[in-house]
Amino acid sequence: MSDEEVIDRYCRQQKILPQTMLEKQQIGIIGVGAVGKEVLRTLACNGAKNITIFDFDTVEIHNCTTQGYYESDVGRPKVEAAAEDALRINSTINITAINDRWRPSNQHFDATFLCVDSLPMRGKLFGFFQSSVGFIADARLGGEQIRLVTATDDASREHYPTTLVKDEDAHADGCHVPMVKHAATIAASMLVSKYFNWLRGYPSIADMYFGVPLSEITVLKE
Repeated sequence: MSDEEVIDRYCRQQKILPQTMLEKQQIGIIGVGAVGKEVLRTLACNGAKNITIFDFDTVEIHNCTTQGYYESDVGRPKVEAAAEDALRINSTINITAINDRWRPSNQHFDATFLCVDSLPMRGKLFGFFQSSVGFIADARLGGEQIRLVTATDDASREHYPTTLVKDEDAHADGCHVPMVKHAATIAASMLVSKYFNWLRGYPSIADMYFGVPLSEITVLKE
């Protein structure tokens, strides 16, 4: 792709977030289910260049309605199908697709999106990344209710562990709570928006709720 084509591709985003800022970032997405897959697509649309995705699962038929996979993806590794979808948007991305659980390594990330089902696993991931990664975020869904949690500074890194509970103490329906694709899309878009704000040095709210009555906020932990 020529320099002129690159400029034209991102001409509508340049004044919001210069694509050159994203090009330098190393981004990790752990889990490419409903939220993780949409985070990947949104980053692909905005010019992220270096992304590593992790997931050990394969696409099932119900993933087409809740996670945005295609019928033709059923039976394929999620990372393979998700990477292919993102590359259809932007063929210049360097995507490393790891068809396995996340395992500790020496790979450096500037930002990580924790898109796994288990809250204890998020705690382990946070414990590993908290001292080396500038932006850490995850989304928690229950139906059309959304909670976004980010760790970007000392105060939010101290707060993040307080949002974690045992899986059995989270949403009454366990890790696979009833959810809809549009909630996951909103959550993923908001996570990427918070990531862009962090890149530009803007302050960020560490813990946000959407679609949750104040009386019910305590139940949306999963």
